Amino acid sequence: MENPLRQSISELGDWTWTEPVPTPEDSTVVRTYYRLHQKPIGELELQELKFLILQNEALEFLVPMALKVLENDVFIEAEYYEGDLFNALVQINDSPLYWASHAHEKRTLIDLYNQQKERLQTFEWPEDMRVEMANRFNDFAKSGAN
Repeated sequence: MENPLRQSISELGDWTWTEPVPTPEDSTVVRTYYRLHQKPIGELELQELKFLILQNEALEFLVPMALKVLENDVFIEAEYYEGDLFNALVQINDSPLYWASHAHEKRTLIDLYNQQKERLQTFEWPEDMRVEMANRFNDFAKSGAN
């Protein structure tokens, strides 16, 4: 079996793009989605990893990659703000529920957050953003399997 990091999510999912190839007139989301389906997952930048996770794509492969990144800094900034990759993970909403069938990975994410949550107070965020991040985590931690 080929190393998954050398394969694209299309190859990993044995999936083929059947729509017309996106043009500059298509949305940025569609063009990005198409482009990233061709890219080996081992070459994904953090913002691309976050984008695909938010699209609920190839979670079996991408969530473990994201958790590895978060080991050093659970609030790493992938694209827009500190914690956006973490936020993408707690927002996974695929069906059947990813986290319900991956309790060990969920526990890892919960532990990483709990080990580093005091850092939230050091961010130059409005207070409501800190509260929102904490509430989103609490909802995630309470839902489904732990």
